[in-house]
Amino acid sequence: MPASPNHMYKVDYKENKGKCVVAVSQMRAGYCIVEAHPEIFVPLSVKYMAPRVIDAENEETNYRTVNICFYCFEKFSKSVYCPNCKYVVYCSDVCLDLAWKLHREECEVFKSNIFDKFCPSIIMRMVINSYLNHFNFYEYCGSVEELPKEKYEYFKYPAYIVAVALMSKKKKLFSNFEDNESILKNIIEKFVKISKNSLQIIDNDLEPAGLAFYKKPVPYFNHSCLSNCVTIFKNQKLFIRTLVDVYPGEELTISYVDIAFDRNTRLAICMDQYFFTCSCKLCKVNMVSECQHIFNTELLCTQSESCKKCVNHMELLLISELERKSCYMNKNQFKSAYPVFKKTNEQQHVWKCSICKGEVHDNVIKSLVEKEKETVKEASHLESLFSEKYTYDNKSVLQALNKIKSKIDYLTTFYHHTKYSLQKMRAKILYISIQLQEFKLAYNIANQYLKSIEVTYGKYSPIYGYYIFLTGKLALFLDLKSEGLSLIHKAKKNIIKTYGPDSPIYKDLEKFLYTNKY
Repeated sequence: MPASPNHMYKVDYKENKGKCVVAVSQMRAGYCIVEAHPEIFVPLSVKYMAPRVIDAENEETNYRTVNICFYCFEKFSKSVYCPNCKYVVYCSDVCLDLAWKLHREECEVFKSNIFDKFCPSIIMRMVINSYLNHFNFYEYCGSVEELPKEKYEYFKYPAYIVAVALMSKKKKLFSNFEDNESILKNIIEKFVKISKNSLQIIDNDLEPAGLAFYKKPVPYFNHSCLSNCVTIFKNQKLFIRTLVDVYPGEELTISYVDIAFDRNTRLAICMDQYFFTCSCKLCKVNMVSECQHIFNTELLCTQSESCKKCVNHMELLLISELERKSCYMNKNQFKSAYPVFKKTNEQQHVWKCSICKGEVHDNVIKSLVEKEKETVKEASHLESLFSEKYTYDNKSVLQALNKIKSKIDYLTTFYHHTKYSLQKMRAKILYISIQLQEFKLAYNIANQYLKSIEVTYGKYSPIYGYYIFLTGKLALFLDLKSEGLSLIHKAKKNIIKTYGPDSPIYKDLEKFLYTNKY
């Protein structure tokens, strides 16, 4: 009889890390270590909500539409607002009624006058909930003492808003505090605790959906960009599953940040939100992290065969690390230089490749940078047409879509295809092309995007499984049956381990395989 999940690991203490989770027994890839419901949770959409009263001068402010139910976390097209506070939104009267027990006290606080022109952020709402639920953070890491002075000052204003809101309706909460400064300090400590110990909820479409705090052992799972476990969500419920085979004594880690970001951005997020410096292999200065950093930040040369070959080798090196495989290529070729364009000292307006010495004029580079900014804006505008449910003309949207795709393809002549901004734009136009039912175009974009995902996340990632399955479905819609089924079978191996056999995506996959059996 298999051991229960909590007998497969233990909570340990390491001097340089604090509390951490360590494997006691061997676990195969796909093993579910944790299933947990949150103690406190808030949909991400709260930060896009408008204040109840909008100043005339701010009427043009673009507030995004709330489309996530604050109770069941399902997306919806029609919303039902709480009739009392006008802040919390549900998908139906049923959810509104079911949520009242959880929302009742919070509702009173949200009726505070301070929220008429100040919308509470997601982290502020989490802090308010922690006070109302009398949640004890004693066993969890994070304290005011570890905050630098400027960060403490940064938290003072939102802490003041929380204090005013709570004291206006729930004054007894702070009856034991001596003065206002000690109240602020206590609230800021809650900000730190929640920042350090909460997880971002990711929905079925791999989009951020909310923030949640789960009881131990979840907060004790440390971060690694090369984690051996993955967090999967079914609405607010969390599942932590092993990505690879794990052996006794190994620390179990999850990733707090999107590893598609460049190294500096990831390090900044870890320090700014979680107050630590990541020291995993993708963040330390070494060949693997350098390859990933170059792909995200530098202008690459592919003018010569030697440069193309070097880029391919860099990709293989990175994929090998992501998939925990040995790479037997000669790494000495990277010691002298990488195939990147650098501005020369000899000629002021010329950029030269470090390997083949190919040259590009400064005007080309400036034009490229401007084109990237322009394309990012165009892709975001196009996405807003769909997310905000505006009316649009299919023909003009399709023209804009093809234009953006052509620009992205051009940008990849100098930028690597895994550059964060290019990946996000590809994901947006893929979504839009599917909404337009332009499946041939979507299939083309998906195939381009898959290569980027493999190099960025590796084949063990749930993101890879998700997009392999999506590409397979698109192939079936285009009557490319053998290609589609091949991709879906490939996705199945990933999804059963990452999402699990009871997940909605796996059940959907099984349905596609069954209906296309003959």
